Amino acid sequence: MSEYHVRRFISRFEKGNEFSFFEIPFTVEPLLKELQDICGFGPDDLVYEEVELDEEKLKRLRAFVESDFDLNRYIYILSCVHSTD
Repeated sequence: MSEYHVRRFISRFEKGNEFSFFEIPFTVEPLLKELQDICGFGPDDLVYEEVELDEEKLKRLRAFVESDFDLNRYIYILSCVHSTD
């Protein structure tokens, strides 16, 4: 299993408006192992797919971002894009 260079971040969308995208970067990059644990993936999953984040997942990810979360107004998704860095 090969690992690609990727950049992960949290995407925020206003409920009812999928065009309201806002990117929340990680200020401290979580380890792949931490993301696997938080999102419920096995150790062989490289977490490339998008994952909708519920309240429990967001609580655990809070240590890695400088942002608060409002689940009443927004939907949050763990996103992954190919990086050339």
